[in-house]
Amino acid sequence: MLFFISCTNLFSTREDKVEKPDPGTVSQVFLEPSEPANIMINLSRAIEGANALEYAKLFSNPEIVSEKHFRFIGDANLINQLIFPWTYSEEKNYFSKMIFGEDNEKPAFRFSFVDSLPARIYSALDSVETDFMEYELKITLPDTQKVYFGFSNFKLFKSATANEAWYIYSWEDRAKTEALENSWTALKAENQ
Repeated sequence: MLFFISCTNLFSTREDKVEKPDPGTVSQVFLEPSEPANIMINLSRAIEGANALEYAKLFSNPEIVSEKHFRFIGDANLINQLIFPWTYSEEKNYFSKMIFGEDNEKPAFRFSFVDSLPARIYSALDSVETDFMEYELKITLPDTQKVYFGFSNFKLFKSATANEAWYIYSWEDRAKTEALENSWTALKAENQ
């Protein structure tokens, strides 16, 4: 009975008083890779959470998936600045290098597809291709912020060998003509 007397509101929650987990921790919620939309949502969450492990799971890893291997196709005007071919290993290494930053400064990330999630231009039972969708990625350090933007196209497939999970096997980037140095291709070239 003493409990009821000392409690001000039995049915209130402590939601606003609970500490939120740090970005990049394992407590972030990632959706099962059971459909293409989940992969695109997880891409955004992995980038914003600076979660290298979850980021790597989105791409077709030749050690796990035999059907199609991941390739990044950079903007044609910057392609000579990238390792070629850009495969799963390069993608994984670039992301780790980017999220851990220099001088132990951990950058903060804000990522979005400007319009919404990418629209499908091709779809079958086991493969999907998105339209080129405008993206924006803001990377903030204590004293600077850099914004990357352009257009990305993704090709995904449903693996027959790895629990029928969906993976990104192709990512093509197109820079805005007036800002080649602010494209995802440029960001990858800086962090290869």
